[in-house]
Amino acid sequence: MSTPAFTTYRGGPIQTVVPTPTGPVSAPMNSNLEAIGDHLLDTTTAHGGKRSIRDVNFVLLGVIATGLDVTNHITLTHSGEYLPSFANLKNPPTGCALVFGLNNNGVQVATIIVSNESPIGNTSTFNPTIFGVGDILTLDILQVGATYPGANATLTFSLNYYV
Repeated sequence: MSTPAFTTYRGGPIQTVVPTPTGPVSAPMNSNLEAIGDHLLDTTTAHGGKRSIRDVNFVLLGVIATGLDVTNHITLTHSGEYLPSFANLKNPPTGCALVFGLNNNGVQVATIIVSNESPIGNTSTFNPTIFGVGDILTLDILQVGATYPGANATLTFSLNYYV
């Protein structure tokens, strides 16, 4: 059975880098771009506010077994939208795919599928694509490998917070 180890948060203000020609750059007045070195950064969201990208990690140590609500709960502190997310296994599943489900307030919003004998999986499909302040993320293990279930997983969900 898998054992949840800890949850970590990594991040800070990170914006999309828009490459520009080398040399000095300047941002046009009244624009949403900020000049940083040789790049311009888009620092707004579609909602007109600043954004901050944060990663939320679920860590499962040991051999993975199916189960619902298998880790600690993560309470989201801002509203925002989900970004592409990833799974990485030290010991990949064999026999069939390993399937994780991400839940928001108890409702599944995404699955991450780790293919047979692959150490990585990802998803960029979320339904719905947004979350709110106080929403709670939980993790389910919906399917494990048939021959070997897989072990020692880290799932990273990237969140675009509106701040």
